Amino acid sequence: MSALAPVLIVAALIGLIYLLRLAFFEIGFMRPVGATLFVVPLLIGLFAAVLGALFVFGHGMLAPAVVIENTDGVDAIQRSWGYLVSRPIRFALYLLVIAVVLFFAYGVVQEVFRAGIGFAHRSLPTEMRDQMRFEGGYSASSINFWVQMIWLVFIGWVVSFYGCASTIVYLLMRLACDEQDVTFIWLRSDVQTPVVPVAEPSEEATDLEF
Repeated sequence: MSALAPVLIVAALIGLIYLLRLAFFEIGFMRPVGATLFVVPLLIGLFAAVLGALFVFGHGMLAPAVVIENTDGVDAIQRSWGYLVSRPIRFALYLLVIAVVLFFAYGVVQEVFRAGIGFAHRSLPTEMRDQMRFEGGYSASSINFWVQMIWLVFIGWVVSFYGCASTIVYLLMRLACDEQDVTFIWLRSDVQTPVVPVAEPSEEATDLEF
């Protein structure tokens, strides 16, 4: 809900603007009325644009807000967008740091994968490598399939980086706005801590204590 609700709201607002067009500007004698009330679609369009911008920039914090706070989608949207609006400069600085880290990490990890695939290709005969470039066949298709599987692992790493970075940004923004420590994270209530039975003291032990 936290991921889809803003998109649905923006889509509904754009649809409302289209209905206003049909009601006021597609009918000739209604155009003066539509021109007089044009401030209405202007305000609706501006509201839709603001919601769209908040969704684009704050999208990464929606899922962490749901998981960390154990809240619903509406509350997650309010929290994430509230942090974004109240501390926009701090949020931009966090994004800048993450972008720099991702830029260098992306290049390093990609080169590691390329080197690993290159080492694996050295196990192929030279003529087979040439055939893979110009011809198909089962062998070339099978090798290309496994190479693509390796690149899917790399894509998974990028997605994991996005999720981890979004969670860190949410925790830091919550610390800056609400002064909540980053270690305050909701844990499942149905996970029970094992209880270690404690033996009752005997009468003899009680007498010795006294």
